[in-house]
Amino acid sequence: RRAAIAGEYLTALQRGERPLVVAQTWSEVHAANDAIRSTLQSAGKVGDGKALATFQPVDRSEAQKRDARFYEAGQAVFFLKRYGRHAKGDVGEVAGANECGVVVLKDGRRSTVSYRYADRFTVVKRADMEIAAGDQLQLKANGRSVEGARLHNGELVTVARVESTGALVVNDERGATKTLGPAQRLLVRGYAVTSYASQGKTADTVIVADAGNRAATSRQQWYVSISRGRKKVVVLTPDRTALRENIQRSSERELALEEKRERVRAEQESIAWRARQRQFRERA
Repeated sequence: RRAAIAGEYLTALQRGERPLVVAQTWSEVHAANDAIRSTLQSAGKVGDGKALATFQPVDRSEAQKRDARFYEAGQAVFFLKRYGRHAKGDVGEVAGANECGVVVLKDGRRSTVSYRYADRFTVVKRADMEIAAGDQLQLKANGRSVEGARLHNGELVTVARVESTGALVVNDERGATKTLGPAQRLLVRGYAVTSYASQGKTADTVIVADAGNRAATSRQQWYVSISRGRKKVVVLTPDRTALRENIQRSSERELALEEKRERVRAEQESIAWRARQRQFRERA
């Protein structure tokens, strides 16, 4: 199925169209991106790449960013806004987390970022990514390019060239050229995107990569996915019958119930965690 997704993508390019793959889950997005890029490389649509250090966003809600249990070794925080001595665009290694906030290590110095200001950063992990001329990327933070042009979270760009400095010269969807500095690599591959990220985007051909995930499929998600295409929509699914049933569901009620259950569960776990911390301090 993923080979078929990649084949449809390449065929659309050969027709002179701009294709976009839409999927419900991040796991399906990553798998589709890998399959498409491999196919494009084989077809000579993507050149020889250069391994660059990038920052990949870790899927965390605002509530989870304020909970010490969701931080672990190997993670970092990418500052979306200035906080104390940390400038916008700075990255600090997560050295720990406690009831006060996230402990960040940068340039050999530790500082604690209060959970009150969790909206000023996003949790990321470092990953080497091969990037080449012709690659399509999705930006994951707002900002400005080296030239001062606006960069938008969710924006799709195509790599024109990789500079020796590590800067990326890219073209946006309108054809404008922008340069991303080495510190602006908060991004993922952008051949395939989630249904949520596809909102507001339009392509000539949309390829819907249905993963057969009932929880992630609904009438609302289906409408967003299929309405992105101007000329053509191709749907690839492992189970037609299940897909027909799933797209008749409304996600609104189920999402509201799940959010309520998640809030109650998070509150209970937070109370239990604080109680354990008090017991630990009393024994100490």
